[in-house]
Amino acid sequence: DMPPLSGEHLGWSESNAVAFANSICGAKTLKNADFLDACIALTGRAPLAGVHLNQNRKPKVNIHLESCYISEKNTEKDILWPVAGYAIGLAANTSIPIISGALEFQKATKADLKHFSAAFATTSKVPLFYLSGHAPTTLEQDVSLPKKILTVDDLNSAWKSLGGYTSMNDLDTEDNVDLVAVGNPHASVQELEMLYALLKNQKRLKSKLIVTIGRDVLRQAEQHGLINNLLQFDGFQLIQDTCWCMLNYPIVPHDASIVTNSAKYAHYAPGLVRPRRIQISSLSGCVDAAVSGRLPRRLPPWSFAQRRYSSSLPLRRFLLFL
Repeated sequence: DMPPLSGEHLGWSESNAVAFANSICGAKTLKNADFLDACIALTGRAPLAGVHLNQNRKPKVNIHLESCYISEKNTEKDILWPVAGYAIGLAANTSIPIISGALEFQKATKADLKHFSAAFATTSKVPLFYLSGHAPTTLEQDVSLPKKILTVDDLNSAWKSLGGYTSMNDLDTEDNVDLVAVGNPHASVQELEMLYALLKNQKRLKSKLIVTIGRDVLRQAEQHGLINNLLQFDGFQLIQDTCWCMLNYPIVPHDASIVTNSAKYAHYAPGLVRPRRIQISSLSGCVDAAVSGRLPRRLPPWSFAQRRYSSSLPLRRFLLFL
């Protein structure tokens, strides 16, 4: 299906889809409760309230994320988006934010923005954000708005909440991986292409790698020959038309150690399936975990960016005094 158009009124209910539609597409929809969305579908009418009204779409807080630039060549760069979305959602809470700072200057794929939206919707109570550099409408910074500044420490806190390692000492931890869970929100054709590119030189997987997708994506991927290519890997599985938050045993083993690239699933899984451990990682980290059968022993990529910047600062100052 075509994505929603800017200004189009919708009757959606899934929180991550609502955030994406409002914030990235510029459409208008509430987080409609169960059965209300069915009533909207039957009648073609939605309550004229909330963010359907322009006066209720105004930002109430400016959230500025300080420098955490990650090189475009870094294979871990995709993990910044769900972790930043999670941290910014916590900071926004009940206020629609306009988000400035580091993310303005990072290139973003549709998948990156999808994962950001899902993570934001997991921790925030509002259905809309304005992400400078990536929003369909450009808003002037309103200096009268309250301002919250997030730092690398806030990213690290979110990363740790989602099961990631935050210190070199933690990297001594060893654990087998029972399941690698990808596709929350549903994986796109582009993400399946990225998965195949990461997997194609591997012969077998030591841990299950399961991806959830929608039927339209499945059909498109079949036309590209992607499905046959991916299913040749022993341990790879596709599940259609459901969500990781609806899956449990036997798809998810009891007391499992799980790796995922989804902040949403890393947040909800402890209450849903009681895993032994759940850890967020980049898509390449997820593939490494499936191939090796071990937890990805990695610090977040912004730690290295920050370390390089910090270590270069004294030298720059020294040069200035020459």
